[in-house]
Amino acid sequence: MKAFKYFAFSVCLVLFAGSSGTAAAQNYQTTDIQDLALIYQGGKHRLDWTVDEFRPYVVHRFLDGSKHWLFDGFLFLEFKNGTGRCYTVGYEKEFARKPEWEWLLDRIFDEGKSLSALDRCIGEQIAEIGKPAFRHKVVLGLPEAVRDQKDWGELDGRRMDFSKDEDQIAATKWYIDQLIARFKKAGYKHLELSGFYWVAEDTNHCGDLTVPLSEYIHARGLETPGIRRGLSAAQPLLQQVDPRQPPGRSLRRRPQKRHGDGVRIRRAGYHCRPRYVL
Repeated sequence: MKAFKYFAFSVCLVLFAGSSGTAAAQNYQTTDIQDLALIYQGGKHRLDWTVDEFRPYVVHRFLDGSKHWLFDGFLFLEFKNGTGRCYTVGYEKEFARKPEWEWLLDRIFDEGKSLSALDRCIGEQIAEIGKPAFRHKVVLGLPEAVRDQKDWGELDGRRMDFSKDEDQIAATKWYIDQLIARFKKAGYKHLELSGFYWVAEDTNHCGDLTVPLSEYIHARGLETPGIRRGLSAAQPLLQQVDPRQPPGRSLRRRPQKRHGDGVRIRRAGYHCRPRYVL
């Protein structure tokens, strides 16, 4: 069977490992996602993420032909659209506006790809090996309403000015509501929306937003998991959840090899223990 070329792309595999005792001792909230695959999806420079492309992340086939469920969580995130606009600071010279935010929404919910393909892939595997003992969870990335951006567009007939906290928050709440509504409308059979990810991954440009947005998300019964990447500035705001990583432990990269389908993964992504949740 031919090797899957897409393993050469940047797909970050995040392993929720370790004991929950540490979290309990420090009174942190914990997530019940055990193994999370970070799926970089949306931009024109990315994979389409079809059923075939998801399959090696949904199940693993061993040398004897048997299959077992693999990742129980999937984080979909994007940093830029691939045509010159970015969804957080540092990836392009120009920031995404409302049309680019809406375009990304369409990409996430594109029929036959992305979430739709993942749901279908899981369904196919259930028919073959039976239901898993868990429900697959999805975490969706939130673009950054970049401080001082003036050209994002209008919301409820009012032009957004991101030099104002209230406009940054309003735009992000609108996007959160869009994600929740579209996810519900899609009616996925095998996916559960677990929460949202802060794509900015720090608080250098948006530190005043994390608390009100976290409260908005938590009020809807959802989570905001975060992964430590040496972001000490974010530490005071992101300690509501401890994803079981010892203090001072940073992200580690290691080569991974898996055999069975003729698939060999070499540095397919990063392996780390997540640290914070907003």
